[in-house]
Amino acid sequence: MLIYFSSKKNKHYFDFLEEQNIDVTVQMGNFYFSKFVNNQMRGLAYAKYIAVDMAAIRDTADDFMLAIKKITTFYSVRLIILATHLEPKDPLLLKLLDAKIYNIIIQRNENDIKKAILKSISPLGYDYDDIYNLINPVQSVTYGDFTFENNNTKILVLGTIPRCGVTHTSFMIVSFLSKCGANVSYTEINKHDHLEALAHYHDFECVETNHYRYKNVNFYKQGLFSEDDHFTIFDGGVINDSVLSVLDRFDEIIIISGSKPYELNALSTLEHIKYHHYLLFNFAPIHGRVAFERYETEYSSVDFLKYSPSYFLETENKPLFMKLFNQYLREEQKNEDKEV
Repeated sequence: MLIYFSSKKNKHYFDFLEEQNIDVTVQMGNFYFSKFVNNQMRGLAYAKYIAVDMAAIRDTADDFMLAIKKITTFYSVRLIILATHLEPKDPLLLKLLDAKIYNIIIQRNENDIKKAILKSISPLGYDYDDIYNLINPVQSVTYGDFTFENNNTKILVLGTIPRCGVTHTSFMIVSFLSKCGANVSYTEINKHDHLEALAHYHDFECVETNHYRYKNVNFYKQGLFSEDDHFTIFDGGVINDSVLSVLDRFDEIIIISGSKPYELNALSTLEHIKYHHYLLFNFAPIHGRVAFERYETEYSSVDFLKYSPSYFLETENKPLFMKLFNQYLREEQKNEDKEV
């Protein structure tokens, strides 16, 4: 079931969902959404979706965001925000993005709105990249003008346990180096086959079998790679005997670990690695990071990753990546990023 809080002029937008066998209940008028959440939300918690037409909302932005936070904290309903009258740079859109509300409709053409609604109710819905790119359609960022004297530098990214962020980190490194002006590619050398799913989801261009292209970067499956780039990022998945036997083939090794006590047990696998590597901890609380210094050894250099909601948004980790790859950045970094 979908509950739609609508202005009079936009009341029809969700009507077509009846054809999708979705019951739509429209509440039309002008609303203080925060009062509804405080007084009536519990009675509608059975709904699968709640759609809110911002043209019908009378709350201040702060009150509206407090209501959104309460819904996301206590209920599992999916929120869909119809904001067709807002400009892409409206501060409210950025606040929704920060609150991890991604099913936001800002299109103005009726056919585009319909497509956006269908995307919003799909199993995955919109994600951060979808909306970030929609509200920032023409901007790209570079991190300065650098020259690269290296060629075919092989960087291996590994994880101590499954789902600790190896692919996510690999993609962020690719994005970072690309924004520094390097020719960089990504190669999947694990058996998880995440690349195919990501390529399909983000609409990568399929160049040929096992070869995709996205944002001027080549992505390869099944160990294929180009020797013509400055850097190749190899996504090795979880540390295993096969990977351990070929560590000498890589120029840089980056190992990702979780930071929870039961995740740290897997660090025992590092005893077999006698090559220098960067050991990066995910989700390590700032106040407890001193405790991780004990994992610093003659082979391990310890550092910390910051959370990023997107595979292609490495901004929070830019200082870390500048530090890791400083030896390859041959020109001095400019003081500020420049928009182009």
